[in-house]
Amino acid sequence: MIKEYLLKSIKIKKARHYKNSDFYYNELLIASSFLTKKETIFVVLPNLYDAQKYYDGLSNLLGEEKILFYPTDPILTSLMALGSPEFKNERLYTLRALLTNTPYIVVMSYEGMLRRQLKPEDFINSEKTIKKEMVISQDDLVKTLLSNGYKREYTVENPGEFSLRGSVFDIFTNDNQFPYRLEYFDDEIEKIKQFEIDTQRSFKEVDEFNILPLNELFYKNQTKEAVLLEIKRDFDKKYLSDKEKEK
Repeated sequence: MIKEYLLKSIKIKKARHYKNSDFYYNELLIASSFLTKKETIFVVLPNLYDAQKYYDGLSNLLGEEKILFYPTDPILTSLMALGSPEFKNERLYTLRALLTNTPYIVVMSYEGMLRRQLKPEDFINSEKTIKKEMVISQDDLVKTLLSNGYKREYTVENPGEFSLRGSVFDIFTNDNQFPYRLEYFDDEIEKIKQFEIDTQRSFKEVDEFNILPLNELFYKNQTKEAVLLEIKRDFDKKYLSDKEKEK
């Protein structure tokens, strides 16, 4: 996804090269270019330390609302399957913001530029808006949540969890401080409320909210089947090749 946006941002123009320019000069140059062109600019740095430095500096210059951060740490990623949860949430926020087509300055390291991502349409198609008086069976909603990386628990305590008890369906999205409580009548959502985790008491009624993917890489059943088929084909080719060598 990031790569596609980078390719779109590359124009056939005369390249500019700056030698021995310091951090403050580069910072002002990037900010000036962003304010003049009013289009998304990608700032790619050698490592996470430099990326954080530029993100902080540009945020102070232009305001945090105009700057996006796409942090990656190759050491953490190699040690843990998903890397830092905080980094992952920050990357997901950046990917969602880019889908709005609003101009931003996106700061990342070289590893972030090379990171594997899904296509923009995969993120768009995975988003599900839940509305009051909406007709959706509890089973279908469970499938939607599971496909987006949510876990089923007895009671929700953390973002990314959901629970189902009779006609009450609780969902804790990762983009809100408080979880949502859906009150069902048959297959219709009668009410949507937000509640506090400690007291389990509802304090506000809302009309709708969005269910967003919790992970950067996710696969629908159709995609999984295609991937498994491709793996089987590769395995069969290797198996036949090994058999030929044995002759």
